[in-house]
Amino acid sequence: MQVLWVGMALAVAIPVYFLTYMAFELSGIGRVANSFLSAARQKKFSKAYKYLSKASKANVNQQVLEEFLSRSAIAGSTQTKWRSRQIVNRRALLDGFIGTEGGRVVPLRMTLEKEHGIWKIQSIHEENISLSSPDQEFAANIRSVNASAGAEGSAQLQARGPTPDDMQAAWEHYRQGNYLRRAGDLSGAIKEYQATIVCDPSCFPAYGDMGSTLHALGDLKGAITAYRAVLRLQPDDVTAHCRLAMALESLGDRAGALAEMETASRINPDYPSLHINRGLMRYKDGDLAGAMAEYKIALRLDPENDEAHYNLGVIFMDRKDSQNAIAEFRAALRINPHYIGAHGNLGNLLRDQGDRQAAIAEYRALLRINPNEALGHYHLGLTFYELGRMDEALAEWQAALRLNPAYPNFHYAVGLIFENRNNMTLALEHYREARDLGLAEAKDAVARVEKKLLRS
Repeated sequence: MQVLWVGMALAVAIPVYFLTYMAFELSGIGRVANSFLSAARQKKFSKAYKYLSKASKANVNQQVLEEFLSRSAIAGSTQTKWRSRQIVNRRALLDGFIGTEGGRVVPLRMTLEKEHGIWKIQSIHEENISLSSPDQEFAANIRSVNASAGAEGSAQLQARGPTPDDMQAAWEHYRQGNYLRRAGDLSGAIKEYQATIVCDPSCFPAYGDMGSTLHALGDLKGAITAYRAVLRLQPDDVTAHCRLAMALESLGDRAGALAEMETASRINPDYPSLHINRGLMRYKDGDLAGAMAEYKIALRLDPENDEAHYNLGVIFMDRKDSQNAIAEFRAALRINPHYIGAHGNLGNLLRDQGDRQAAIAEYRALLRINPNEALGHYHLGLTFYELGRMDEALAEWQAALRLNPAYPNFHYAVGLIFENRNNMTLALEHYREARDLGLAEAKDAVARVEKKLLRS
């Protein structure tokens, strides 16, 4: 009656979009900008100054930076949301807004440049004040990129650009969408992402998250449409190309998937998710060694990549290497404590090793994140059953059954409890459901209970 989490490993392992407006940290751009803003809010001016480029420091000393921050809304801000990112000739532009404690929404723009492979801040522009002067050549390149951007998104923005109120409303819907998604309400999340797009049609992360949510619901065509909407707005969005590739792969379009992966590789060959997706394809083809090599490359590029650790854990599980699998799942959870699949697989491994209390803790952690995760209830019930805690086992299995009445193992488990309680009528009912849903071992259970009923 064992049901392993790796039965859903491929679906879970495909990196969910779960973007916030600061989802460019992997490339280093958002990470530098957000670290600068964090230091500024804490009034750690010497630390903030380190994030400026050499060209910027040529015109700005630390005192000038402090004076700028004292006049800006940055120091009193409570949140930062990046709406768009563009990279041209190793220069970058971040465009978004900051929210203040008083409820103001203030547009914010930063330009960055690469110095010895590290992004540094070149200029900061906030309403009527700026730090450093914008690079005219870079500005011209950005205008050129904007002119060639997706026609649909550009036309909408030209017709009526989002106001600060629009942007604030979009963020609220977007945040609610992410909350609902984490809670397992995928349909509700999609509605919030759609509301986000109504408020701000240029909010490409909402299209991306909507795409990955549709993907999770099995609507691959809808997901593909959403990912392509991202690419109309941001043609060089590597994440969108990678997500589109996996959606096409799930549809059986390997050629289309490889084409998207090739495009992503041309844009950024060192993008960690590119190697994760290659690993998933190799895993699907049964090439575990090749998949492991790709995940290790992803970790060299981004040691804090929870997906790479998780996927390595799945491979170690396949190889019956429990210790290394446990280490990888714990590494994934250290980075992302909300990783449902990692909690589930870690719980399974701990239970298999006889550490049932630790397994219970993992399953409960999983269910706190998403109470609607049926497999979480199932495995928690299985652990209670092994401990002889039959009432708790039945409660968890019935919860799993309510969430997914078409899963045969759940019926079989409930039938087992009723058989142990000598309630053969209900036991037979659930065993028959499990048999009819295709669980082979339920046939013997049906025959066994029918004989007991005949003798009674």
